[in-house]
Amino acid sequence: MTSMKAAPDKSARHRAITYALLVIGLGLAPLAGGYARQEAAPAQDAAPVQDAAPSKTVWDGVYSEKQAHRGEAIYMDHCTMCHGDDLSGDTPYNPSPQLAGKAFLLRWDENDLGSLFTLIRTQMPKDDPGTLNRQDYIDLVAFLLRSNKFPAGKEELTSDAKALKNVTILKDNPAAKKAIFRRQSAPIARRPWDSIL
Repeated sequence: MTSMKAAPDKSARHRAITYALLVIGLGLAPLAGGYARQEAAPAQDAAPVQDAAPSKTVWDGVYSEKQAHRGEAIYMDHCTMCHGDDLSGDTPYNPSPQLAGKAFLLRWDENDLGSLFTLIRTQMPKDDPGTLNRQDYIDLVAFLLRSNKFPAGKEELTSDAKALKNVTILKDNPAAKKAIFRRQSAPIARRPWDSIL
């Protein structure tokens, strides 16, 4: 009689290993979950930041009309050669980005005014960047806001970095979106003949 060795059952071994890993995994899961809950608890108890100013958007009237008027004069003196009188950026001298309209709004939507101010202050005018004073640059930002039909307010926009970071550029007015949503979700009034139909 010849002895034949039985081939090891690989599928049985595979099932045993899988089962062992599953048991180990299930045994450690409650420990991991408890650790995650303990780590999350201090974050819930943390004190709120006191010095954070409430966020604004460009729709909140963050510049004054007088400031935008000053910015327009600066724009005409330093920016029209590249960006055009109409802010279209379509000039024979140097095709440049559009500063008013859809392209500008899409480019800057959901960015903060601090980023826009920094870009203008550090890179413009293209032939001599950074040569204007901070007030001139912030007045230019006010002019760009007015040119993109954002409302003016009573206070002037300041060049304070923290304040500018707290103002978000939004291409669409959030108040108008809320009004449209309320109109769409308002119940339809019942008419006297609805009960007959």
